[in-house]
Amino acid sequence: MRNLITFDDAIENAFTIDIEVNEMCAGVHVNTIGMFFDEEHEGYELTVNWTETGDAEFDEAAMWAFYRDEAFDERLTQILLENGFSADAAEDVCGSESGMQEEGRASYDAGWLAAEVAAYVKAM
Repeated sequence: MRNLITFDDAIENAFTIDIEVNEMCAGVHVNTIGMFFDEEHEGYELTVNWTETGDAEFDEAAMWAFYRDEAFDERLTQILLENGFSADAAEDVCGSESGMQEEGRASYDAGWLAAEVAAYVKAM
């Protein structure tokens, strides 16, 4: 997990986890999976970041494919497991409310994953 953590030089004790992804889902290119942790080591939102196509209608349909159709959920769980997260943490991840979704970024609630990462960082 250590190789996924980048400390933020601007905010003491803040950091992100970043997982590089290079695959297609819902017709768009998925680039990264990330999560920001504040100075208290609290993380709230896991994001799957994808490249917008420039076609507003297509991008909106892709956004809803991630959210409503759970198009990336199974693969997201696999990627998290492949990157050293526990099965409990990976399987706890779920789509967050619709207002958190936007074109180019799918939002997921990941409470157990955040707790796992925070515990890991505190033990470093």
